Amino acid sequence: MQPAMVLPPIYEAAEHFAEGLAPVRRGRFFGYIDGSGALVIPPQFDEARLFSSGIAPVRQGERWGFINRRGDLTISLRFQDAHSLQDDVACVRANGLWGYIDPQGEFTIPAQFEEANSFRDGLAPVRSGKLWGFIDKIGTFVIPPKFELAHSFSEGLADVKIGGKWGYIDHEGRFALPAIWDETGAMQDGLASVRKGGKWGYIRPNGSFAVQLQFDSAGPFDAGLAEVRAGGRTEYIDRTGKVVWKSLP
Repeated sequence: MQPAMVLPPIYEAAEHFAEGLAPVRRGRFFGYIDGSGALVIPPQFDEARLFSSGIAPVRQGERWGFINRRGDLTISLRFQDAHSLQDDVACVRANGLWGYIDPQGEFTIPAQFEEANSFRDGLAPVRSGKLWGFIDKIGTFVIPPKFELAHSFSEGLADVKIGGKWGYIDHEGRFALPAIWDETGAMQDGLASVRKGGKWGYIRPNGSFAVQLQFDSAGPFDAGLAEVRAGGRTEYIDRTGKVVWKSLP
């Protein structure tokens, strides 16, 4: 089965759609297209990220701000970096540190962390000193810094690194799945990609294998499909590991 071309390949780079719009690059600059392929926000940004709650982070020059669906700046270009809104707040960097702002651009948690990721399920992973923990919406640590690395929660679990291995914790900071993996991905569509040695596979929330370790790389599941690489080919698999499409040799 070969995929059907929905939009012609006329852009140098393109991200996926969110809230009906997708960032695309034409020449040096990014703009946004809608689902029909129409360019609704002309290319004018050095970088552009996904829309969430009606606004999207964009960079012009060295500073980031946020635009609305018409392309108007709603939060001025004043941040060193910015992520899309999650859980009604956006993670931004100012004066070399990370904090969180509301949709109006006001800080809800002052910039104070060396590194930070987005809120999910009411918690966000942040680095304080050398270790990562999780804070709540007022900036209080609810899971103390004890991890070497930490990613945002997804479907009730967050993948974290401790003792050189990755596992998954619950909202209380307890290990739901032990830290036994060399690399992990977020739980998505009920499956998470995991690597041990040189091969990737997929596990369920209870830790059992849905797809055995066999791939050279493995992306997240979305709408029942995941992109993997095996034997130099890009493939798409279903939740059982069955190949539904593969690239030509």
